[in-house]
Amino acid sequence: MNLTFGHSVFVLALTAIIAAGATYWLYRATIPDLSKGRRLFLGSLRFITLFIILFLLSEPLVRIFSIQSSPPVLGVLIDESRSLSLIKSLQETDSTGGKTSLTDILNELDIAIESQSVRLFGFAATTRELPSIDSLMLTGSRTDISSALDYVKDALQNETLGAVLLVSDGRHNGGRNPVYTAESYPVPIVTVTLGDTTVQKDIRIQQLLVNELSYINTEVPVRVRIRNEGFDPAPITVSLIHNAEILDRKNVGLPPSGSETSVDLAFVPKEPGLFQYSVEITRLAGEITHQNNADLVSIQILERKRRLLLVAGAPSPDVSSFVQLLERDSDTELVTRVQRRSGSYYQGDFPSGPLDDFDLIVMVGFPTITTPEPHIDQIVRASDAGIPILFVYDRAVDLRRVERKLSSALPAHPTVIRTGHVEGSFVPTSRALQHAIFDISDRKNIQRWRALPPLQFNASQWETHPGTIVLASTEIRGISLDNPILLVGKIGKRRSAAMLASGFWRWRNVPAAFEEDATRWTELFSNLLQWLTTAEDYRLVRVAPTSSELDEGEPVVFGGQVYDENLRSVSDASVSLDVVSPGGENFPYSMQSLGNGRYMVELGSMPEGVYAYSATASRDGGLIGEDRGTFSVGSLSIEFRNPHADARLMRQISSRSGGRAIFPDQIGDIPSILSSMDSYIPVTRTVELQIRLWQRVPFIIILIVSLSVEWFFRKRFGLV
Repeated sequence: MNLTFGHSVFVLALTAIIAAGATYWLYRATIPDLSKGRRLFLGSLRFITLFIILFLLSEPLVRIFSIQSSPPVLGVLIDESRSLSLIKSLQETDSTGGKTSLTDILNELDIAIESQSVRLFGFAATTRELPSIDSLMLTGSRTDISSALDYVKDALQNETLGAVLLVSDGRHNGGRNPVYTAESYPVPIVTVTLGDTTVQKDIRIQQLLVNELSYINTEVPVRVRIRNEGFDPAPITVSLIHNAEILDRKNVGLPPSGSETSVDLAFVPKEPGLFQYSVEITRLAGEITHQNNADLVSIQILERKRRLLLVAGAPSPDVSSFVQLLERDSDTELVTRVQRRSGSYYQGDFPSGPLDDFDLIVMVGFPTITTPEPHIDQIVRASDAGIPILFVYDRAVDLRRVERKLSSALPAHPTVIRTGHVEGSFVPTSRALQHAIFDISDRKNIQRWRALPPLQFNASQWETHPGTIVLASTEIRGISLDNPILLVGKIGKRRSAAMLASGFWRWRNVPAAFEEDATRWTELFSNLLQWLTTAEDYRLVRVAPTSSELDEGEPVVFGGQVYDENLRSVSDASVSLDVVSPGGENFPYSMQSLGNGRYMVELGSMPEGVYAYSATASRDGGLIGEDRGTFSVGSLSIEFRNPHADARLMRQISSRSGGRAIFPDQIGDIPSILSSMDSYIPVTRTVELQIRLWQRVPFIIILIVSLSVEWFFRKRFGLV
């Protein structure tokens, strides 16, 4: 033991002399005059008080040294993942050929380590300290050996960690590779490998690939990936089922053990809605589990049926041509109203009430100068309610009423109204090549449109609205003009289109040499109707992981579908995927086309955390759409994907750390194994105890008592 001060001892001696001098000066003479003994008594109390204060201000520190010996601590890590439940009650063969159970193994382990200084830990996806082996809970969804080893190292950093005993089946499926952790581990790791080291027999559905959107009466392809573990090639049946009805079934052969095969199924939906379909494969005797022999998929089936209202300002060849085009479509119910000069209609009265039950309103040369005002107001209200409008110019139309009443319902409005007309060609713009409406045969060959008969263009000037795309413009005598012919607009969920020319009937009445070009017009018009009537509620680009929650260690696979604005699958798009890690790091990928508008990319295994992703699909340099979302890694169990012990990994962990790998029948050798390790010995160390006297209560008590006694006797002796 020794005593030190925060300041020089000479300073302390000097302050003691000053305290003695101050005390002498205070009590050298008193009023009233006291005897020498009383003055000496009071002066001593005053000196003691001053000296203690000065002594404590010098920060006196007492150091006491002792020698202590600490036994080594054994950190015991026991696997709590679900895979251990496979041997909880089943008899498993140990390395000597005997039979033992998990309960017997744990009891023997408890006896083997009872003489050691032990800290128990259970681990799966996370690690926790255990009060006893009996408190094990085999419910973990993942096995993260590396994080468990780090946890023990950090938890026992202030103790004498001599070795770690790792008890597991070695089915590492989360976190970083534990072999790398073992290489730099501060103490040896003794591994005890539990479970059967042979591959378990199983066949399972590895993945389903299917479009999430489809139409009634349209074939929907479903691709099934099947994996075989442990079975000889044999015939199995793959079935696609909905409400106990088998929609498709195929008999295929199992691939060789350890490999996969793909099976393509298909069905034709008959009604719209969101439906769940199940895929089931044959259950074989001897499989470790049948839970992965079936899987579910949800598909949104859309209705193609649509109801159209065509209103025309007067009979004309264009009106007849459009009626014929619309009536050819079996999925279209057409209501036609052609106006007389008097304002009435040939086919019946104008529909009364709201027009909400129509999916599209087509106006050909409408409204005219004699059109009743309430009928125009009905169309305006329908447009405001989200009903799409297709406006086709014809000579009967009153452009002043269009500008005054229908400007908000159309993608453009007339600004300078003229009565003259001129003939010209229909020329698609550069934007047209990227738009779904022009997804037709040989869509990039603009010259073929010039081969069609010329159209009649009004000389009026039109101003486009925000959000409008000009898909075709005018060319007169080889000179390109900016006058728009075909325009489409979209504001929110409301869509509209305008065809600012007449004479389209000529394109359906051409010589045989031009029939192919006329077919392009039929395809274009069909696409235009589809674009106008397609709901905006459906994303054109749908990209997501095959599961929104994935196991760490399991390959992350993204699937996607791409549709054009008519909600038809696009197979030649360029789809890029950006994944952002929890730490903010960005990883770019490119998705591969599988045909039928489906795309896929495998990212490999990823660490635990929540990830954000964004996908962009483009075609011919034009953007089709985007999708984004999140997914989590490490929340589900993959413990039964490979239900066999990994003795090789356990041996690597032990050898890299300087430990030893054993099996359950060798648990009784643990004490001797530990005693042979250089790190597993008691640690002798010198412990220093520091006592800061200025923080001790007794000195404060002495000060209070000394001052109190001095004050009492000063009052008693009559001093002032």
